[in-house]
Amino acid sequence: MQRTAASPLLGTLCVLALTGLPLGPAAAQDAAFSAPEDFSEMVEARLPAVVGIIATGPAATPAPGAGPSLPPGFGDFFGRPGPQSSRPRQALGSGFVISEDGYVVTNNHVIDGATEIEVMVGEDRTIPAELVGTDPATDIALLELSEDAD
Repeated sequence: MQRTAASPLLGTLCVLALTGLPLGPAAAQDAAFSAPEDFSEMVEARLPAVVGIIATGPAATPAPGAGPSLPPGFGDFFGRPGPQSSRPRQALGSGFVISEDGYVVTNNHVIDGATEIEVMVGEDRTIPAELVGTDPATDIALLELSEDAD
């Protein structure tokens, strides 16, 4: 069986069918003209708004009795939990600059429990940020870049 390349119109029709939008001849014709062939310009224009997030928090301490529950005698085979690290916990994530005055949106789970938050701008610059608010239900957090950043 010979394969042929799918047309952009076919891809657009599939998307419209999945979204439940009307699929009449007029809808297909309008969709064919509004579907972009290439997203590279859009991505390039918005890429500077994408930033990295470094969230640092206190070292994790296990709860008493935490860890795997092993049958008697298996602890020697699998090893016992060793001493816990005293290094600070670090989480990495991404975010988006949403305003010119320094507000950044990221995921709540990235900054949850952090005592220090930094935003990576470009490849070699980090800016301290303050947590403005969170919504754990939607996993969203709002940060503000510190004014004392250079």
